[in-house]
Amino acid sequence: RIGLTNATNVRAKIGFHAFSNGALSESSTNVIRGMAAFNADTNSANWMFITSTSGAGNYTQVNTGVALDTNFHTFKIVRVATNYTAYIDGVQVATSSTFIYASPLIALVGVATKTTEARGLKFVQYYGEQSW
Repeated sequence: RIGLTNATNVRAKIGFHAFSNGALSESSTNVIRGMAAFNADTNSANWMFITSTSGAGNYTQVNTGVALDTNFHTFKIVRVATNYTAYIDGVQVATSSTFIYASPLIALVGVATKTTEARGLKFVQYYGEQSW
């Protein structure tokens, strides 16, 4: 369970990415090469789900319809073959079958701010499993 400490001037990614293939930045167009992740960005009022293969221009972004807030949420990403299904609080909120990175991915949890406001994520529990 993870929650934002600030939902107004923050960028956060929660999911998986290819090792050493990018970094979280304050750019709203920052898409890390090889990732499947939830994205919080104040350019959208909702959590987005992103899959990418090689960074800028090679990604799919799906609006989950779940509003950014400072409450705790449970995030889950399931990959079966070349399809990802994303869940927030046990409810399916997105799928993606495009820009699926072929190699294994590692955990990604990161936050950056757009201003000098405090940044952060609240963690209660984190569990990850990968078997593809």
